Amino acid sequence: NIRSMDNVRVFRPNFLVARIGELALQLGAFAKMLELGWLEPTAGIVLAPEGQVCNEYLLHYFTPWIRIERQDTLDHIPSIDGTRFTLPNGRTYSHDRANVAIGKAWEDSGRPPLLSLDEKHCKAGEGVLTMLGMPESAWFAVLHIRESGFLNDPHNNYRNADIETYLEAAQAITESGGWVVRLGDPSMTPLPAMDGVIDYAHHELRCDWMDIYLMAAARFFLGTTSGPWVVASLFGVPIAQTNNTPFSERPFSGRDLYISKLYLRDGEPLPFSEAMAPPFRHNYTYTGPLRDNSIEEITELAMEMMQRLDGKTHDTDEDVDLQERTRRLSDFFEDYGTASHMGRDFLRRHKYLLP
Repeated sequence: NIRSMDNVRVFRPNFLVARIGELALQLGAFAKMLELGWLEPTAGIVLAPEGQVCNEYLLHYFTPWIRIERQDTLDHIPSIDGTRFTLPNGRTYSHDRANVAIGKAWEDSGRPPLLSLDEKHCKAGEGVLTMLGMPESAWFAVLHIRESGFLNDPHNNYRNADIETYLEAAQAITESGGWVVRLGDPSMTPLPAMDGVIDYAHHELRCDWMDIYLMAAARFFLGTTSGPWVVASLFGVPIAQTNNTPFSERPFSGRDLYISKLYLRDGEPLPFSEAMAPPFRHNYTYTGPLRDNSIEEITELAMEMMQRLDGKTHDTDEDVDLQERTRRLSDFFEDYGTASHMGRDFLRRHKYLLP
């Protein structure tokens, strides 16, 4: 009961509630650190004025750890900066990097996903899937590819990708017996008509609560470095992250796979050791040349995810070595390590870029 706790902190700045990725990153880290005992018992208060919250349904899933206040300010209460967290090693990390360490510790302790859909939410979502034409017995993957229309922020365009490069992966999913539901908003490029593919971003049934259901109920999430993947991860959905950038960022779980955009110099990719070092490491204002993932690389990652979920893949000794060599470049996650894996075929193709 957070009302009985003395240690109360209010989350600032208030853009926390305006962006779904920030909401998931900050409150997910806060809740997991409380459960792990990495924070002293703290009552978190989130300022969420009416009409300013990106998704009320997601916010309410965090009420076991936070209290929601519908006002603009609470100046008399000390604040907590949800964009930075101090971990037990005494070092302070930005929330995205802290979540990598927190996620590994969470899994190592054998804990279930932080969030789970309630029964009413599940039944409502299943009903909408039927209305969208999906058979009851079908499984689905969600697809979310970042474009510039939603935020219209030129400084973040380096994180965008071309939806057309994902159509072959979508077809591979449907040919494997699944469906694909494309998330997003109506500003996104419409998809061509494809059997087993639902362009939910442009559908009249699109709504906030269904967005959360889809992220939480999918068999896996195929997408880019944009907020929705963090939501799916909190519900335990495996992530197949493509066009990852910055190069050193990655999803959090041992079930997650990722492949990254390549930094270029004179038209050639930089070695991984250079791409994971300053000034490129964690550079969120990068404006230099990048090479997006190819159609083949994206499709291979989707296929690898399905194979791993079906238990039909086998890593060779070389694959294990390539993963370990990649992890050794991530020594900035000192004391905690990383759980997710770079895509197997991507590493095989680019192993010449490893030390």
